[in-house]
Amino acid sequence: MNAVGFYMYCELLKEAVHEMKGEPSAARAPEPTFNVPINALIPDHYIADSDQRLYMYRKLISAKDELAIDELRREILDRFGPMPEEVDNLLLLASLKIIAKQVGLEMVSRRGAALYFQFREGSALCAEDISLIFIQHECAVSVVSAQAAVVRTRYIEGETTLDMLKFMLLSLRKLLSAA
Repeated sequence: MNAVGFYMYCELLKEAVHEMKGEPSAARAPEPTFNVPINALIPDHYIADSDQRLYMYRKLISAKDELAIDELRREILDRFGPMPEEVDNLLLLASLKIIAKQVGLEMVSRRGAALYFQFREGSALCAEDISLIFIQHECAVSVVSAQAAVVRTRYIEGETTLDMLKFMLLSLRKLLSAA
């Protein structure tokens, strides 16, 4: 499990169980990859019991929509009290990954003051749609290809990365629903 990571281990285990049952493998879009330097975890000091921590991670991994993540947020708050920033970041990143998958993103990455977006081949949205979001904002959008765009902005600094991602992904979802 340490070699592939907990999430991948769970996915491989789930696929193996479906295969053993003779069920067809789900042809679904892969999960988007997020490479952003954000502390997003459940620290030992917040949930000391490792079994409970793993249970919360499992519930988070199995969350299929934002409602399930909101329910998990309420459960964590109810059972363990006010969340440290790392847990809040973890839940927000999970919600953002769900939205990213909905809008057809394959990868989101941050390097310096730039966010890189890569859309899946055949996605309903494309890199030029990102430039539509920022027509009236102080930033520069470079469309690298039909599937890739770079957003350079002075607003992206540490803690605001998640806010910027949330704004962008919610805006992309609005564009998708308007299409």
